[in-house]
Formats: sequence, C-alpha cells, structure tokens
Amino acid sequence: LIPVGKKIELFSKVNSIQVSHQFHQPKSGLNHSIDLEFNITRPVRGIKLQLSYYLTDENGVTQTVLIKRSVDLCFYIQNPNSDRFVKNVFDYLRERTNVQMKCPIAPGNYYMRNIRPADFPVPGFLPESYFVMETIYRSEVRRATLIEFRYFGKMLYPIITHYDFRGNDKYINSSLDIYGTDPLNKTYAMEFFVFRTIRDAKIVLTLSVRAFDGVGRTALFTRVVDGCEFIRRPSSDRLIKAFYDEIKKSSKIPRCPYNPGDSISIIFTPHALSMPSIVPETDCFFDVKTYTRARTELIFETQLHCSMRRRANVKKVLGSGNTVRAWLAAAFLPTFNDSLLCTPFMVQHMYPIITYHDVKGNNKYVNAWIEVLGNDVMNKTYVLQFEVIRVIRDCKMALTFSVPALTKMGTNALVTRTIDGCEFLRRPSSDRLVKMVYDQIKQDSKIPQCPYRPGTSIGMNFTPYSMTMPRLLPETECAFEIKAYTNAQTEKIFETVWKAILKKRENLRKGMSLIAIISYKEVKANERYLNASIEDVGDHEWNRTYLFHFKALHDIRSLKNKFSYSIRAFDGAVQNALVSRTLDVCEMYRNPPSNRLVRMYCDPLVKSSKIRPCPFKPGDTIMLNITPSIYPVPSFVPETEFLIDVKGFTKVVPVVTYRELLSNTKYVNATLVEVINNEWSTTYLVYFDIFSESIFTYSIRAFKGAINTKIYSRWVDACEMVRRPPTDRLIRKYYDIIANHSKLIYCPYKPGYRAMLNITPSAWYIPSFVPETDFFLETKSYVKERTVLALQSRWYGSVVRFEVDPKKLIAIVTHKEVKANGRYLKTWIEDVGGHEWNRTHLFHFEALRDIKDLKNYFSYSIRAFDGAVQNALVSRTIDGCEVYKNPPTNRFLKMYYDPLVKYSQIRLCPYKAGDTMMLNITPSVYPIPNFVPETEFVVLVKGFISVGKIRLFETRWYGKLKRMFNV
Repeated sequence: LIPVGKKIELFSKVNSIQVSHQFHQPKSGLNHSIDLEFNITRPVRGIKLQLSYYLTDENGVTQTVLIKRSVDLCFYIQNPNSDRFVKNVFDYLRERTNVQMKCPIAPGNYYMRNIRPADFPVPGFLPESYFVMETIYRSEVRRATLIEFRYFGKMLYPIITHYDFRGNDKYINSSLDIYGTDPLNKTYAMEFFVFRTIRDAKIVLTLSVRAFDGVGRTALFTRVVDGCEFIRRPSSDRLIKAFYDEIKKSSKIPRCPYNPGDSISIIFTPHALSMPSIVPETDCFFDVKTYTRARTELIFETQLHCSMRRRANVKKVLGSGNTVRAWLAAAFLPTFNDSLLCTPFMVQHMYPIITYHDVKGNNKYVNAWIEVLGNDVMNKTYVLQFEVIRVIRDCKMALTFSVPALTKMGTNALVTRTIDGCEFLRRPSSDRLVKMVYDQIKQDSKIPQCPYRPGTSIGMNFTPYSMTMPRLLPETECAFEIKAYTNAQTEKIFETVWKAILKKRENLRKGMSLIAIISYKEVKANERYLNASIEDVGDHEWNRTYLFHFKALHDIRSLKNKFSYSIRAFDGAVQNALVSRTLDVCEMYRNPPSNRLVRMYCDPLVKSSKIRPCPFKPGDTIMLNITPSIYPVPSFVPETEFLIDVKGFTKVVPVVTYRELLSNTKYVNATLVEVINNEWSTTYLVYFDIFSESIFTYSIRAFKGAINTKIYSRWVDACEMVRRPPTDRLIRKYYDIIANHSKLIYCPYKPGYRAMLNITPSAWYIPSFVPETDFFLETKSYVKERTVLALQSRWYGSVVRFEVDPKKLIAIVTHKEVKANGRYLKTWIEDVGGHEWNRTHLFHFEALRDIKDLKNYFSYSIRAFDGAVQNALVSRTIDGCEVYKNPPTNRFLKMYYDPLVKYSQIRLCPYKAGDTMMLNITPSVYPIPNFVPETEFVVLVKGFISVGKIRLFETRWYGKLKRMFNV
C-alpha cells in the first residue's frame, strides 16, 4: 500500500513554538514530500505524544478511529522498543531531522525535511481507504496542547485486471506485452506495426461518468486532438500532455507521417500515471476514436466501461470487448487506487413515456382491456389482457411504428412489420426486431401458443421504462399500432394504439437527485403479536416496489416505531447514524406529522398503502407499499451505502432496580420474596402477617424523585376496593393484574390473617403519558383514618423498551402432569406469572413418612408429530441427597442446578413426616445447549427410594423451544 496525501493541517497552540510546512505534490503520488520547520524559544519539558489513525470516506463524512497511541515522548526516546508501531515512524523521522533526541528540547531552529509518505513502512493490517493521520503534542507540565498535525490522504493500490485491444488490420498490426508479476510494478508495452502510409491522425477522446448501470451517462470532458500536431507541440493540450510526458520517457513514438514498416512502441507503468482531480470515484465510460484521411476512415475505436472500486469490492471482471483497452485502463487507476471492473458495452438510449393508450376488441372473438399499475412514470406498468370467446386458429399481426411529420399534420411510418403471430410464438428468432421487444414482455406475461380455445386468457405485462428501445429511434413523439386478423386476414380480432414521447435516459435523469437502491433486507417479527412478510414487485433494482405485509395475531393497542438511517463504509466496518426518530404510529395516523422530514416520507407511503387506525384486532392486516426510487433524498445525505433500521414496540416495561419495604410491627409484619432472577421478568411476593385488628387505607404515589415531579397520585380505600373493584380505569388495570395471582382477604383483618401480593412489573400496563425514563414508585398504607403509617414501600427502576436476544432459545411449558406415591409424599404445582414465556412453576413437596434416601432419574426427549416420534436426547441418574450436600462439578448439571437451588426451598436428607420443600422452576431462564434442536420436547423426572425399589413420584413436562424476537 502507498499513502498519497491530499492536504496537511499544522497548528501551533502556544507562542513559544512557531511552525511552518511545505507540501510538495508532483504529478506522481510516489514523489510527494513534506518539509517542516520549527522555531522553539523556550525549553520544552514533559512532552506527551498522541498518535491517531482514522478511517474516512472520500468526503470525510464518516470517521472512525482505527489506531490510537498515547506515548510519553521522553520515556520513549530512552526506550525506543517500547512501542513497535510508533517505532516505524520514529526511526524514519530520526534520519531526516536535526532535533536532538533528548529531553528537555532546547530552544533553537529545527527541521524535518524530505519526508516522503510513499517510503513509510505501511503495516499489513491497514485497509485500502481514505485516512487521516493525526499527531498531537501536549505539555504535561503546562497542561496544554503544543502542536497539532493532521495528514489527509488515501491508500492507493493501482492494479489492472483486464486488457484487450485490436487495431484496424488495414493500417496496423498491434500487440501487447506485460512485464512484472507484482501489480504495483507491472509494465505494459504496446507495439504497433504500420502496414499502410498514415499521413494524418485525428483523435477524439470522451470521458463520461455513468450511473444506474449505464442508464445515465454524462460527458465530463471531450477532446479532439490532431495526433500528428500534438506530437510536434505537446504543450498545445495540457490535459493530454500530463499523460504523454510520463509515457514518452520509456516509449518510442515517432512523428508523422508513418510509412509501411514503421513501428510505434508505447511503454508505461500504471502507478506512475496521475489522473486529474476532476475525475470522480464512480463508474466511467471512456471513448477514443482515431481517424485518418480527413476523418473519413477509422483506424481504431475504443469504448471502455470501468468502475472505480476498491479491490475488495471487485468480484469479477466481465467479458472482453472489441477495442483498445489496456493503456486507457491503466490511465484511470492511479488516482483511485482501486481495481478495474470492465463491464460490457450496453447503453439503453430511449425511454417511452406513455401519453395515450386504447384497445378495441372484436366482441365476436375476444374481450380486451388495459390495466395500469403505479403512479410514477418511472415505474408505471401496463397489463394488456384478452379473454377468448371463440376459437382462434391463426393470427396475422400488422405492427406500425410512426413519428409525426415536420408540420405535425400527419405521420411517417418509421417501422412496419407484418408477421404470423402463431408462427412467431413457436420461433421468436424469425424476426429479430420484434423478438427484442417480445423477450422483455414475456418475462412477466402469460402468452400461450395457438390455437386459442374459448375461455383462454392472455396477459401482456410490461413496464415501458425497463424496455430497451432500438438505437435507430429518435427522441420525439411516436405512435405504436397493432392490428390482429384471423381467417386469412378477413376478420379483425383486436386493434390497439399507444402514443408516447421518447426521452433519452440522460434527459430524464437531468436535475434529479439521488435515489435509494435496496441491496438486502430482512424482517423479524414477534410471533406472539403479528406475522410479517415482504413481497418484491418489479425486476429492476432502481424501480422495484416492496409490499410489506402485517397480520395481527394479538390485540395491539399502541405502537411506537424507532427509525434510524445510518451511513456505512468499508463493508459495514464504519457505521454512523445520520438520522434517528421515534414515532407514535397510532397518533401519527390520526394527526399527520408536521415535521417536514417525516412528512416528506409519510405522505407517499400512506398514499399507496393500506393502513388502518389503532387498535389492531387479531386478523387485521396492513400493507405498506414502499418504492424507494420515488422518495426524495435530502441534500445533506451523502452518496454512499446506507442502513435503515426500523423497530416497532407495542409496550414499555418497568424494570425494578432497587426496592424498600418498611412496616409498623405493631400492626403488620411484611416480607418480600423474589421469585425470578431476571431483570425484565422478576416477580415479587409480598406477604403480610396481621398482628392487630385494623382497617387499611391504601395510598399510591407514583414517579416521584428521579424527575422531581409528581406525575400521578391516588388515594384508595383498600377495604372498599377488595369488596367492590374500583371504577377508575387506570387503577382497575393494575388491580386486575395484581389480584389475579394474589391472595387478598376482606376487612377487617384479624390477628393471624396472612395476605400475599404477587407483583410482576413486566406484566403491568404503562400509560402513554409516562415518559421512558427512571422512576420512583412509593406506596403508603395507613390505619386509623390516615393517622398511623402501617406499611411503606419504595420501588426504584427504569421504564424501558426491551428486546430479547433473537438468537436465544427459551423453553415454554405447555402441559405438565405429576403423580406421587400417596403413602410417602404429597405433591402439587403452583403457576406464577401470566405470560407463557416468563411463567414460574412452584413445585411443592410434603413428606408423609420418613424418607432417608432419594434417587432421581431425569431425561430430555424431542417430540414430533404430536408424540408419534419421541427420542431421548439426554438422560441422567442423580442421588438427590448427595447432590445437595456436594453440588455437582459436571458443567451440564451445574448449568441447571445453580439457578434451581438459588430460588428454591430445599432441605437436607433425611426428610421427616411433615417436612416441606419447594422447587422454583422458571424455564425461560435456563440456558439451552447448542446441540438441542428447536422443536417440541418432554422432560421426564422420576424419584425412587429404597435403592430404586419403590417409586416415590413421577412428573412429565411437555413444551416447545422457541426463539424470542423483539418485544
């Protein structure tokens, strides 16, 4: 790799140091050099060097740090091997400066001269890209920046990947030889041997930039050069002279005239050539024509299509042409340091804009009609449909293409064809001109072969913009007429007339800004709420339409979308968000946005889509019609790769980070138990032991502290609320969720009564007025008419939109059963939690007799076809008493044993009559090994005593493994 600079920035931040620089930039990037001068007026102590290397794009829009080093310069001078990367630069500069390598640096005049970036040893891990090299010198004594130096450049890698050229055998014989194997020092030698006298040579050179695979083309510059005169006076054209001066050093180019037997030799090395700065990094089209005899005879013609791309992006080189290409290809490469991608010569000149269309069918034979799809002229599609009423065995067609006469009082037929339609469908190659149009129409059409029976349908689907028109057609108004006959051309089947305006694609694109072309897309949906799919319509990437389908599977009452537009470079290695918005979709549909940027995209999207207002019921469908090419691109968006990320959220979730529970022991004793150790699905069980008869008044004060503003506050009579659920809609939402899984009792509360509240924050409904921020929730319970505080709790947390790792499998239990030996054991299972993906199962055991030993058998089986196929994947036999005394060291067992024991109530063997035990099982928190497939499963657990002779219990858990996406 060779670094070639564009500019230098050098600043002094203190008065005691004056700096200056000179950047020498000859035509060849290999010969760039830098001279630096320093004038220091006072000693400099404690210098710290900060060296940074940034990757950027051509415009400097994206900038990502790749290397960053902070070096104590005084320490480094004494220990130069302490940093290998800095040593590469340090060793090179030490040979070209008079700075004394010791601290402190004494006052004086210092220089660094003839610093050639091309001579720097470039590490192999640096990519081919634009870069910024930044060096900042700081004084640790003065705590100030002394000097800032920035070098802007690009890493070049000139290489030729394709060459092909031919000469006119009437005048010359040509050959090409290549010397060298390394792409950086390849040399190309072209030899021309003259057969016939050439007295004059006129050369026409045109450089055009291309877009949309050749659809748009704009001439950047054109030169008409008298070749013989230029060789006598090269200074007559400075642009051509820039190439000629470098080529002639090793070449043999005699002056005109050229006689039979003369030879011409052109020898050049691509990386030694420099391109003018006006040539952009884009697709290019280079055309060279050389004439003799007063421009009446063509000696050779060159048409070169190439793309300036980085070597990593060049996947293949497309076929050969019939032109002189090698030396032209070499001329382009040095400026952009990229490999050359040559594409075949194919330019689509004209595009028809349909202004009128009509079809008339003979009702005796066919019904005919035309459907128009799309609104924009660039992606409008026409469907010409026929339904056959009577048998048609033969079909003669007359096709006429006409243009208006000069006076526009009549028309002139430009092309006329009469063909046998049935025969043409069997052998399309019988007419090349008609075949060119037919091949493009048949891709999306339904055109069966003759004969046509009653009921047969024929559909011709075509998009005018995607059609390649013959080059002979001028840019003008035109008319196209088709007449079809049967029965030896005695009866007309149908007649259709189309009027259009032919426009050059360059003219159509003139004045237009950038368009977005989608290269890859993906969608992931939460299957609990909706199904989502994308349908592509259209063949060409620049006018393709995407139909985004949604089907609701669950009630969706609110919908928030987070949208971000990021620019990308270096295949995604650099990615910066340029625009980010969070939108309330339900509110936006009711009240269209006033923000100009959002409205610019919302209006065309809503116009062509099928959208319904919130809320969405199960079975409701939505279709978004997205055509990227019709959306305007703001001027601040650079021409680069991009990534659009859209996430839809239907709810926010409170995540508790800290809690406090205080109780007045005179009236009540309160305890809090965590059921699930998972940040977004933790359940809290709050137990109340009543010590004194009392009546509670329950107060809720919400969201106070983090934002220091009371958002919501309510006083509630708890006794009255249990008897008659509240009518307040917001209070009722929380009451129903809590009461559903809690143990509530009626007032008055007698001593010895025990109540339990089941609180799962992730199941709560969050109103839309609550901001997405930290919160503080406080509850106070009073007795004796709000005079005595009996219970107080504080809950601290954050309201966040959360996601679940889309790569993570979780286990969802759908059915379970347990059987116990009634002589020894009593068992039951209690479910906690409303959502299947975060439900907790409390497995209770109560011993009825003494149990001195316990052996457990465990197996995990995969199921298919509703249990018709069931294979054990994993099985283990465990000593239940021993495993609790000495936790297992086996990684597989430990992976499940640790979370099970952490939140369960387990006691050591032996078990006496009346002893109880509770296993806390939350399937969603258990890790799933990679070897377990995503399928249905059954877990079987058996317990034995008396060395496996007596079965104590047996339980089966049926479920499925499922991937969770964004919630």
